[in-house]
Amino acid sequence: MAEKLSKKSRNYYINSAISILIILAFHLAPTFSTLTRTGMDVAGIFIGVIYAFSTVDIVWPALLGIVLLGCTEIYSMTGAFTAAFGNDTWLFILFILTFAAIINDSGVSSVIANWMVSRKFSRGKPWVISWLLLTTAYVVAALVSVTPGVIIPWAILYTMCEHYGYKKHDKYPTLMVIGITLASMMGNTAFPFKSLALMVQKSLANITGETIDFALFTVLAVSLSYAIVITYLLLCRFLFKPDVSAIRSSSYVYEGEARINPYQKKILLLLGLFFILLFAPGILPETVPGITLLKTVGNTGICVLLLCLAGFFAAKDSGKPKINLAVEMKNGIPWPTMMLLAFALLMTSAITNEATGIQPFLKSLFEPVFGSAPNTVLFILLACAVQLVLTNIFANMVIALLLVPLICTYAPMAGASNTMMCVCISVLVNVSLFLPSSSPFAALMHGNSEWVTAKEIYKYIGITLVFVLLVSTFICSTLGILLF
Repeated sequence: MAEKLSKKSRNYYINSAISILIILAFHLAPTFSTLTRTGMDVAGIFIGVIYAFSTVDIVWPALLGIVLLGCTEIYSMTGAFTAAFGNDTWLFILFILTFAAIINDSGVSSVIANWMVSRKFSRGKPWVISWLLLTTAYVVAALVSVTPGVIIPWAILYTMCEHYGYKKHDKYPTLMVIGITLASMMGNTAFPFKSLALMVQKSLANITGETIDFALFTVLAVSLSYAIVITYLLLCRFLFKPDVSAIRSSSYVYEGEARINPYQKKILLLLGLFFILLFAPGILPETVPGITLLKTVGNTGICVLLLCLAGFFAAKDSGKPKINLAVEMKNGIPWPTMMLLAFALLMTSAITNEATGIQPFLKSLFEPVFGSAPNTVLFILLACAVQLVLTNIFANMVIALLLVPLICTYAPMAGASNTMMCVCISVLVNVSLFLPSSSPFAALMHGNSEWVTAKEIYKYIGITLVFVLLVSTFICSTLGILLF
Protein backbone atom coordinates (compact mmCIF):
# COMPACT_ATOMS: atom_id res chain seq x y z
CA MET A 1 0.00 0.00 0.00
CA ALA A 2 2.82 2.36 0.90
CA GLU A 3 4.46 1.57 -2.46
CA LYS A 4 1.22 2.39 -4.27
CA LEU A 5 0.87 5.67 -2.50
CA SER A 6 4.49 6.51 -3.18
CA LYS A 7 4.05 5.82 -6.88
CA LYS A 8 0.86 7.90 -6.96
CA SER A 9 2.65 10.79 -5.24
CA ARG A 10 5.56 10.50 -7.65
CA ASN A 11 3.23 10.68 -10.66
CA TYR A 12 1.49 13.67 -9.13
CA TYR A 13 4.70 15.66 -8.84
CA ILE A 14 5.99 14.55 -12.25
CA ASN A 15 2.78 15.58 -14.00
CA SER A 16 2.68 18.86 -12.07
CA ALA A 17 6.23 19.60 -13.22
CA ILE A 18 5.34 18.72 -16.82
CA SER A 19 2.39 21.15 -16.80
CA ILE A 20 4.65 23.96 -15.49
CA LEU A 21 7.35 23.13 -18.05
CA ILE A 22 4.80 23.31 -20.87
CA ILE A 23 3.82 26.81 -19.78
CA LEU A 24 7.48 27.88 -19.50
CA ALA A 25 8.40 26.33 -22.87
CA PHE A 26 5.76 28.36 -24.70
CA HIS A 27 6.79 31.49 -22.82
CA LEU A 28 10.42 31.08 -23.92
CA ALA A 29 9.76 29.77 -27.43
CA PRO A 30 9.95 32.18 -30.40
CA THR A 31 6.77 33.37 -32.06
CA PHE A 32 5.72 31.99 -35.43
CA SER A 33 3.08 32.58 -38.09
CA THR A 34 0.46 35.05 -36.77
CA LEU A 35 0.98 34.06 -33.13
CA THR A 36 2.23 36.98 -31.04
CA ARG A 37 4.27 36.87 -27.83
CA THR A 38 0.98 37.12 -25.95
CA GLY A 39 -0.49 34.39 -28.14
CA MET A 40 2.38 32.03 -27.28
CA ASP A 41 1.87 32.73 -23.57
CA VAL A 42 -1.88 32.12 -23.80
CA ALA A 43 -1.33 28.90 -25.79
CA GLY A 44 1.17 27.67 -23.20
CA ILE A 45 -1.17 28.44 -20.28
CA PHE A 46 -4.02 26.72 -22.14
CA ILE A 47 -2.09 23.49 -22.89
CA GLY A 48 -0.29 23.37 -19.53
CA VAL A 49 -3.41 23.86 -17.43
CA ILE A 50 -5.44 21.38 -19.53
CA TYR A 51 -2.68 18.82 -18.99
CA ALA A 52 -2.82 19.46 -15.23
CA PHE A 53 -6.62 19.10 -15.25
CA SER A 54 -6.28 15.68 -16.87
CA THR A 55 -3.44 14.31 -14.72
CA VAL A 56 -3.13 16.22 -11.46
CA ASP A 57 -5.92 18.33 -9.99
CA ILE A 58 -8.52 20.94 -10.83
CA VAL A 59 -8.47 23.69 -8.22
CA TRP A 60 -4.85 24.87 -8.04
CA PRO A 61 -4.18 24.58 -11.82
CA ALA A 62 -7.35 26.61 -12.51
CA LEU A 63 -6.33 29.32 -10.05
CA LEU A 64 -2.76 29.29 -11.40
CA GLY A 65 -4.11 29.69 -14.93
CA ILE A 66 -6.19 32.71 -13.89
CA VAL A 67 -3.18 34.34 -12.20
CA LEU A 68 -0.95 33.71 -15.24
CA LEU A 69 -3.55 35.14 -17.62
CA GLY A 70 -3.63 38.16 -15.33
CA CYS A 71 0.08 38.60 -16.09
CA THR A 72 -0.47 38.89 -19.86
CA GLU A 73 -1.17 42.12 -21.67
CA ILE A 74 -4.82 41.07 -22.13
CA TYR A 75 -5.78 41.42 -18.47
CA SER A 76 -4.69 43.10 -15.31
CA MET A 77 -4.68 40.83 -12.28
CA THR A 78 -7.88 42.42 -10.98
CA GLY A 79 -9.40 42.30 -14.45
CA ALA A 80 -8.64 38.58 -14.78
CA PHE A 81 -10.35 37.67 -11.52
CA THR A 82 -13.29 39.96 -12.29
CA ALA A 83 -13.74 38.42 -15.75
CA ALA A 84 -13.45 34.89 -14.34
CA PHE A 85 -15.69 35.13 -11.28
CA GLY A 86 -17.90 38.05 -12.32
CA ASN A 87 -18.89 36.46 -15.63
CA ASP A 88 -22.68 36.19 -16.03
CA THR A 89 -22.44 32.54 -17.08
CA TRP A 90 -20.37 31.71 -13.99
CA LEU A 91 -22.82 33.49 -11.71
CA PHE A 92 -25.85 31.86 -13.34
CA ILE A 93 -24.38 28.39 -12.86
CA LEU A 94 -23.46 29.24 -9.25
CA PHE A 95 -27.02 30.20 -8.37
CA ILE A 96 -28.74 27.49 -10.37
CA LEU A 97 -26.60 24.90 -8.58
CA THR A 98 -27.92 26.35 -5.34
CA PHE A 99 -31.44 26.07 -6.75
CA ALA A 100 -30.78 22.46 -7.76
CA ALA A 101 -29.51 21.70 -4.24
CA ILE A 102 -32.81 22.99 -2.80
CA ILE A 103 -34.75 20.80 -5.24
CA ASN A 104 -32.65 17.77 -4.37
CA ASP A 105 -32.83 18.30 -0.60
CA SER A 106 -36.60 18.72 -0.77
CA GLY A 107 -36.96 15.27 -2.30
CA VAL A 108 -38.53 16.65 -5.50
CA SER A 109 -35.85 15.09 -7.69
CA SER A 110 -36.72 11.78 -6.03
CA VAL A 111 -40.40 12.30 -6.87
CA ILE A 112 -39.58 13.00 -10.53
CA ALA A 113 -37.13 10.09 -10.73
CA ASN A 114 -39.60 7.69 -9.12
CA TRP A 115 -42.31 8.78 -11.55
CA MET A 116 -40.03 8.25 -14.57
CA VAL A 117 -38.83 4.79 -13.61
CA SER A 118 -42.22 3.45 -12.56
CA ARG A 119 -44.35 4.25 -15.64
CA LYS A 120 -45.76 1.16 -17.32
CA PHE A 121 -43.96 1.97 -20.56
CA SER A 122 -40.60 2.45 -18.81
CA ARG A 123 -40.63 0.15 -15.76
CA GLY A 124 -37.85 -2.42 -16.09
CA LYS A 125 -36.78 -0.97 -19.44
CA PRO A 126 -33.35 0.65 -19.00
CA TRP A 127 -33.07 2.16 -22.46
CA VAL A 128 -36.55 3.69 -22.36
CA ILE A 129 -35.62 5.30 -19.03
CA SER A 130 -32.31 6.46 -20.49
CA TRP A 131 -34.14 7.93 -23.48
CA LEU A 132 -36.50 9.77 -21.10
CA LEU A 133 -33.52 11.25 -19.23
CA LEU A 134 -31.74 12.44 -22.37
CA THR A 135 -34.95 13.76 -23.94
CA THR A 136 -35.77 15.66 -20.75
CA ALA A 137 -32.34 17.32 -20.92
CA TYR A 138 -32.83 18.11 -24.62
CA VAL A 139 -36.29 19.66 -24.17
CA VAL A 140 -35.38 21.71 -21.09
CA ALA A 141 -32.32 23.13 -22.85
CA ALA A 142 -34.33 23.84 -26.02
CA LEU A 143 -37.07 25.68 -24.12
CA VAL A 144 -34.94 27.36 -21.43
CA SER A 145 -31.13 27.00 -21.42
CA VAL A 146 -28.33 24.47 -21.14
CA THR A 147 -27.61 24.94 -17.44
CA PRO A 148 -30.98 23.73 -16.06
CA GLY A 149 -31.01 21.17 -18.88
CA VAL A 150 -27.86 19.67 -17.40
CA ILE A 151 -28.19 20.17 -13.67
CA ILE A 152 -31.82 19.15 -13.10
CA PRO A 153 -31.60 15.84 -15.05
CA TRP A 154 -28.32 15.15 -13.24
CA ALA A 155 -30.16 15.45 -9.92
CA ILE A 156 -32.84 13.07 -11.20
CA LEU A 157 -30.15 10.63 -12.37
CA TYR A 158 -28.42 10.62 -8.98
CA THR A 159 -31.70 9.76 -7.25
CA MET A 160 -32.35 6.98 -9.76
CA CYS A 161 -28.88 5.58 -9.09
CA GLU A 162 -29.61 5.47 -5.36
CA HIS A 163 -32.81 3.56 -6.08
CA TYR A 164 -31.13 1.02 -8.40
CA GLY A 165 -27.97 0.65 -6.29
CA TYR A 166 -25.50 2.21 -8.69
CA LYS A 167 -22.37 3.74 -7.18
CA LYS A 168 -20.44 6.78 -8.34
CA HIS A 169 -18.17 5.94 -11.30
CA ASP A 170 -20.19 2.87 -12.23
CA LYS A 171 -20.38 2.68 -15.99
CA TYR A 172 -24.08 3.42 -16.41
CA PRO A 173 -24.24 6.67 -14.38
CA THR A 174 -20.97 7.79 -15.99
CA LEU A 175 -22.47 7.36 -19.46
CA MET A 176 -25.66 9.13 -18.44
CA VAL A 177 -23.82 12.11 -16.91
CA ILE A 178 -22.01 12.54 -20.24
CA GLY A 179 -25.19 11.85 -22.23
CA ILE A 180 -27.29 14.38 -20.32
CA THR A 181 -24.66 17.06 -20.93
CA LEU A 182 -24.52 16.21 -24.64
CA ALA A 183 -28.32 16.12 -24.95
CA SER A 184 -28.65 19.48 -23.25
CA MET A 185 -26.03 21.02 -25.54
CA MET A 186 -27.92 19.64 -28.53
CA GLY A 187 -31.25 20.95 -27.26
CA ASN A 188 -29.68 24.40 -27.15
CA THR A 189 -29.25 24.24 -30.93
CA ALA A 190 -32.84 23.37 -31.81
CA PHE A 191 -34.20 26.86 -32.48
CA PRO A 192 -32.84 29.74 -34.58
CA PHE A 193 -33.41 32.35 -31.87
CA LYS A 194 -30.73 30.92 -29.55
CA SER A 195 -27.76 33.23 -28.99
CA LEU A 196 -25.12 31.23 -30.89
CA ALA A 197 -27.51 30.54 -33.78
CA LEU A 198 -28.33 34.24 -34.02
CA MET A 199 -24.62 35.07 -33.99
CA VAL A 200 -23.99 32.64 -36.86
CA GLN A 201 -26.92 34.07 -38.84
CA LYS A 202 -25.67 37.62 -38.29
CA SER A 203 -22.20 36.65 -39.45
CA LEU A 204 -23.66 34.99 -42.56
CA ALA A 205 -25.74 38.08 -43.38
CA ASN A 206 -22.72 40.36 -42.96
CA ILE A 207 -20.55 38.22 -45.22
CA THR A 208 -22.95 37.11 -47.97
CA GLY A 209 -26.17 39.06 -47.45
CA GLU A 210 -28.07 35.74 -47.13
CA THR A 211 -30.69 35.02 -44.49
CA ILE A 212 -31.93 31.67 -43.18
CA ASP A 213 -35.61 30.78 -43.08
CA PHE A 214 -36.45 30.05 -39.44
CA ALA A 215 -38.71 27.09 -40.28
CA LEU A 216 -36.06 25.40 -42.44
CA PHE A 217 -33.43 26.15 -39.81
CA THR A 218 -35.54 24.45 -37.13
CA VAL A 219 -36.28 21.35 -39.26
CA LEU A 220 -32.61 20.71 -40.04
CA ALA A 221 -31.30 21.74 -36.61
CA VAL A 222 -33.77 19.55 -34.69
CA SER A 223 -33.20 16.61 -37.06
CA LEU A 224 -29.43 16.84 -36.76
CA SER A 225 -29.20 17.61 -33.04
CA TYR A 226 -31.70 14.97 -31.90
CA ALA A 227 -30.12 12.41 -34.25
CA ILE A 228 -26.86 13.02 -32.37
CA VAL A 229 -28.64 12.35 -29.05
CA ILE A 230 -30.12 9.10 -30.39
CA THR A 231 -26.72 8.14 -31.83
CA TYR A 232 -25.18 8.47 -28.38
CA LEU A 233 -27.98 6.41 -26.83
CA LEU A 234 -27.45 3.66 -29.44
CA LEU A 235 -23.70 3.70 -28.75
CA CYS A 236 -24.44 3.21 -25.05
CA ARG A 237 -26.79 0.34 -25.84
CA PHE A 238 -24.74 -1.56 -28.42
CA LEU A 239 -21.11 -0.48 -28.05
CA PHE A 240 -20.39 0.80 -24.53
CA LYS A 241 -22.79 -1.78 -22.97
CA PRO A 242 -23.08 -0.77 -19.29
CA ASP A 243 -24.59 -3.19 -16.79
CA VAL A 244 -28.30 -2.35 -16.68
CA SER A 245 -29.49 -5.54 -14.99
CA ALA A 246 -30.51 -3.62 -11.85
CA ILE A 247 -32.91 -1.50 -13.88
CA ARG A 248 -34.20 -4.44 -15.93
CA SER A 249 -35.03 -6.50 -12.85
CA SER A 250 -36.77 -3.66 -10.99
CA SER A 251 -40.51 -3.97 -10.41
CA TYR A 252 -40.81 -0.77 -8.42
CA VAL A 253 -44.17 1.03 -8.61
CA TYR A 254 -44.36 4.65 -7.51
CA GLU A 255 -47.42 5.55 -5.43
CA GLY A 256 -47.74 9.02 -6.91
CA GLU A 257 -49.39 11.87 -5.04
CA ALA A 258 -49.30 10.03 -1.75
CA ARG A 259 -45.56 10.55 -1.66
CA ILE A 260 -45.64 14.29 -2.37
CA ASN A 261 -45.90 16.44 0.72
CA PRO A 262 -47.08 20.08 0.79
CA TYR A 263 -43.52 21.39 0.99
CA GLN A 264 -42.51 19.43 -2.13
CA LYS A 265 -45.55 20.81 -3.97
CA LYS A 266 -44.30 24.32 -3.22
CA ILE A 267 -40.87 23.44 -4.59
CA LEU A 268 -42.43 21.92 -7.73
CA LEU A 269 -44.45 25.13 -8.14
CA LEU A 270 -41.25 27.13 -7.77
CA LEU A 271 -39.53 24.93 -10.35
CA GLY A 272 -42.41 25.44 -12.79
CA LEU A 273 -42.24 29.20 -12.21
CA PHE A 274 -38.49 29.08 -12.84
CA PHE A 275 -38.98 27.54 -16.29
CA ILE A 276 -41.80 29.92 -17.18
CA LEU A 277 -39.81 33.03 -16.25
CA LEU A 278 -36.73 31.85 -18.14
CA PHE A 279 -38.71 30.83 -21.19
CA ALA A 280 -41.15 33.74 -21.44
CA PRO A 281 -38.71 36.50 -22.59
CA GLY A 282 -37.71 34.40 -25.58
CA ILE A 283 -41.21 33.89 -26.97
CA LEU A 284 -43.39 36.76 -25.74
CA PRO A 285 -43.21 40.31 -27.17
CA GLU A 286 -42.04 43.19 -25.02
CA THR A 287 -45.55 44.64 -25.13
CA VAL A 288 -46.63 41.93 -22.65
CA PRO A 289 -46.44 43.38 -19.12
CA GLY A 290 -43.36 42.26 -17.23
CA ILE A 291 -41.38 40.94 -20.23
CA THR A 292 -39.16 44.02 -20.46
CA LEU A 293 -38.43 43.70 -16.75
CA LEU A 294 -37.53 40.00 -17.13
CA LYS A 295 -35.16 40.83 -19.98
CA THR A 296 -33.58 43.55 -17.87
CA VAL A 297 -33.16 41.25 -14.88
CA GLY A 298 -31.78 38.44 -17.07
CA ASN A 299 -31.48 34.72 -16.35
CA THR A 300 -29.10 35.20 -13.44
CA GLY A 301 -31.34 37.80 -11.81
CA ILE A 302 -34.41 35.59 -12.24
CA CYS A 303 -32.63 32.67 -10.58
CA VAL A 304 -31.48 34.84 -7.66
CA LEU A 305 -34.94 36.33 -7.15
CA LEU A 306 -36.48 32.86 -7.01
CA LEU A 307 -33.85 31.81 -4.47
CA CYS A 308 -34.82 34.83 -2.38
CA LEU A 309 -38.48 33.86 -2.73
CA ALA A 310 -37.72 30.29 -1.72
CA GLY A 311 -35.79 31.43 1.34
CA PHE A 312 -38.39 34.00 2.36
CA PHE A 313 -41.42 31.74 2.08
CA ALA A 314 -39.73 28.56 3.31
CA ALA A 315 -42.06 26.35 5.30
CA LYS A 316 -41.30 26.23 8.99
CA ASP A 317 -40.55 23.06 10.91
CA SER A 318 -39.87 23.28 14.64
CA GLY A 319 -39.11 26.95 14.25
CA LYS A 320 -36.36 26.36 11.67
CA PRO A 321 -36.64 27.19 7.97
CA LYS A 322 -36.57 24.18 5.65
CA ILE A 323 -34.53 26.23 3.22
CA ASN A 324 -31.29 27.66 4.55
CA LEU A 325 -29.64 29.42 1.61
CA ALA A 326 -26.27 29.63 3.35
CA VAL A 327 -26.24 25.88 3.96
CA GLU A 328 -27.46 25.10 0.44
CA MET A 329 -24.68 27.23 -1.07
CA LYS A 330 -22.10 25.66 1.22
CA ASN A 331 -23.11 22.05 0.54
CA GLY A 332 -24.65 22.27 -2.93
CA ILE A 333 -21.87 24.05 -4.83
CA PRO A 334 -19.09 21.83 -6.25
CA TRP A 335 -16.33 24.41 -5.90
CA PRO A 336 -13.72 22.51 -7.95
CA THR A 337 -16.20 22.64 -10.83
CA MET A 338 -16.69 26.36 -10.34
CA MET A 339 -12.91 26.98 -10.31
CA LEU A 340 -12.49 25.06 -13.57
CA LEU A 341 -15.41 26.92 -15.10
CA ALA A 342 -13.95 30.29 -14.11
CA PHE A 343 -10.67 29.45 -15.85
CA ALA A 344 -12.44 28.10 -18.96
CA LEU A 345 -14.53 31.26 -19.33
CA LEU A 346 -11.46 33.48 -18.92
CA MET A 347 -9.45 31.40 -21.40
CA THR A 348 -12.27 31.63 -23.95
CA SER A 349 -12.07 35.38 -23.81
CA ALA A 350 -8.26 35.34 -24.03
CA ILE A 351 -8.19 33.12 -27.13
CA THR A 352 -10.54 35.44 -29.02
CA ASN A 353 -8.48 38.52 -28.19
CA GLU A 354 -6.79 40.07 -31.24
CA ALA A 355 -3.55 40.51 -29.30
CA THR A 356 -2.94 36.73 -29.41
CA GLY A 357 -3.09 36.17 -33.17
CA ILE A 358 -4.65 32.74 -32.52
CA GLN A 359 -7.74 33.17 -34.71
CA PRO A 360 -5.85 34.17 -37.90
CA PHE A 361 -3.42 31.29 -37.23
CA LEU A 362 -6.27 28.78 -37.14
CA LYS A 363 -7.81 30.33 -40.24
CA SER A 364 -4.59 30.00 -42.24
CA LEU A 365 -4.18 26.43 -40.98
CA PHE A 366 -7.53 25.20 -42.31
CA GLU A 367 -8.01 27.22 -45.48
CA PRO A 368 -6.17 24.60 -47.60
CA VAL A 369 -8.38 21.85 -46.16
CA PHE A 370 -11.63 23.43 -47.32
CA GLY A 371 -10.23 24.34 -50.73
CA SER A 372 -9.23 20.73 -51.47
CA ALA A 373 -12.71 19.12 -51.45
CA PRO A 374 -13.54 17.75 -54.95
CA ASN A 375 -17.33 17.41 -54.42
CA THR A 376 -20.21 18.40 -52.14
CA VAL A 377 -20.28 15.32 -49.88
CA LEU A 378 -16.53 15.38 -49.25
CA PHE A 379 -16.69 19.12 -48.55
CA ILE A 380 -19.45 18.54 -45.99
CA LEU A 381 -17.42 15.69 -44.44
CA LEU A 382 -14.29 17.86 -44.17
CA ALA A 383 -16.24 20.85 -42.84
CA CYS A 384 -17.96 18.70 -40.19
CA ALA A 385 -14.66 17.10 -39.21
CA VAL A 386 -12.91 20.46 -38.80
CA GLN A 387 -15.81 21.80 -36.74
CA LEU A 388 -15.86 18.80 -34.41
CA VAL A 389 -12.09 18.85 -33.88
CA LEU A 390 -11.74 22.58 -33.27
CA THR A 391 -14.84 23.00 -31.11
CA ASN A 392 -13.58 20.29 -28.75
CA ILE A 393 -10.31 22.16 -28.23
CA PHE A 394 -11.27 25.83 -28.34
CA ALA A 395 -14.37 27.67 -27.21
CA ASN A 396 -17.39 26.90 -29.40
CA MET A 397 -18.34 30.54 -29.99
CA VAL A 398 -14.78 31.28 -31.14
CA ILE A 399 -14.91 28.42 -33.62
CA ALA A 400 -18.32 29.50 -34.93
CA LEU A 401 -17.06 33.02 -35.62
CA LEU A 402 -13.93 31.62 -37.25
CA LEU A 403 -15.63 29.05 -39.47
CA VAL A 404 -18.56 31.03 -40.90
CA PRO A 405 -16.44 33.24 -43.19
CA LEU A 406 -14.06 30.37 -43.94
CA ILE A 407 -16.75 27.85 -44.91
CA CYS A 408 -18.85 30.41 -46.78
CA THR A 409 -15.84 31.15 -48.99
CA TYR A 410 -15.50 27.57 -50.20
CA ALA A 411 -19.04 26.09 -49.87
CA PRO A 412 -20.38 27.51 -53.18
CA MET A 413 -17.31 26.17 -55.02
CA ALA A 414 -18.13 22.68 -53.73
CA GLY A 415 -21.83 22.99 -54.55
CA ALA A 416 -22.92 23.28 -50.91
CA SER A 417 -25.41 25.85 -49.61
CA ASN A 418 -24.02 28.57 -47.34
CA THR A 419 -27.26 28.63 -45.35
CA MET A 420 -27.25 24.87 -44.87
CA MET A 421 -23.63 24.90 -43.74
CA CYS A 422 -24.38 27.67 -41.25
CA VAL A 423 -27.16 25.57 -39.69
CA CYS A 424 -24.63 22.74 -39.52
CA ILE A 425 -22.14 25.05 -37.78
CA SER A 426 -24.81 26.17 -35.27
CA VAL A 427 -25.34 22.54 -34.23
CA LEU A 428 -21.89 20.96 -34.46
CA VAL A 429 -19.91 23.64 -32.62
CA ASN A 430 -22.06 22.70 -29.62
CA VAL A 431 -20.73 19.13 -29.64
CA SER A 432 -17.97 20.55 -27.49
CA LEU A 433 -17.31 18.32 -24.51
CA PHE A 434 -13.86 16.76 -24.96
CA LEU A 435 -11.73 19.38 -23.19
CA PRO A 436 -13.00 21.62 -20.37
CA SER A 437 -11.96 24.66 -22.40
CA SER A 438 -14.34 23.87 -25.25
CA SER A 439 -17.47 25.22 -23.52
CA PRO A 440 -18.70 26.23 -20.05
CA PHE A 441 -20.72 23.03 -19.90
CA ALA A 442 -17.75 20.88 -20.83
CA ALA A 443 -16.02 22.54 -17.89
CA LEU A 444 -19.07 21.81 -15.73
CA MET A 445 -18.99 18.14 -16.71
CA HIS A 446 -15.22 17.78 -16.26
CA GLY A 447 -15.59 19.36 -12.86
CA ASN A 448 -18.17 16.75 -11.84
CA SER A 449 -15.35 14.43 -10.79
CA GLU A 450 -17.56 12.69 -8.19
CA TRP A 451 -19.37 10.93 -11.04
CA VAL A 452 -17.09 11.07 -14.09
CA THR A 453 -13.33 11.28 -14.69
CA ALA A 454 -11.45 13.08 -17.45
CA LYS A 455 -10.23 9.71 -18.75
CA GLU A 456 -13.82 8.45 -19.10
CA ILE A 457 -14.89 11.65 -20.87
CA TYR A 458 -12.00 11.39 -23.36
CA LYS A 459 -12.82 7.75 -24.06
CA TYR A 460 -16.58 8.00 -24.57
CA ILE A 461 -16.70 11.44 -26.19
CA GLY A 462 -13.79 10.52 -28.48
CA ILE A 463 -15.64 7.47 -29.80
CA THR A 464 -18.92 9.40 -30.01
CA LEU A 465 -17.35 12.14 -32.14
CA VAL A 466 -16.48 9.62 -34.86
CA PHE A 467 -20.11 8.56 -35.15
CA VAL A 468 -21.35 12.15 -34.89
CA LEU A 469 -19.17 12.96 -37.89
CA LEU A 470 -20.76 10.17 -39.93
CA VAL A 471 -24.32 11.01 -38.88
CA SER A 472 -23.95 14.76 -39.44
CA THR A 473 -22.36 14.24 -42.87
CA PHE A 474 -25.22 11.93 -43.88
CA ILE A 475 -28.00 14.25 -42.65
CA CYS A 476 -26.45 17.38 -44.16
CA SER A 477 -25.78 15.57 -47.46
CA THR A 478 -29.38 14.34 -47.70
CA LEU A 479 -31.93 16.33 -45.72
CA GLY A 480 -29.76 19.45 -45.69
CA ILE A 481 -29.34 19.52 -49.47
CA LEU A 482 -33.05 18.72 -49.92
CA LEU A 483 -34.12 21.63 -47.68
CA PHE A 484 -31.58 24.20 -48.88
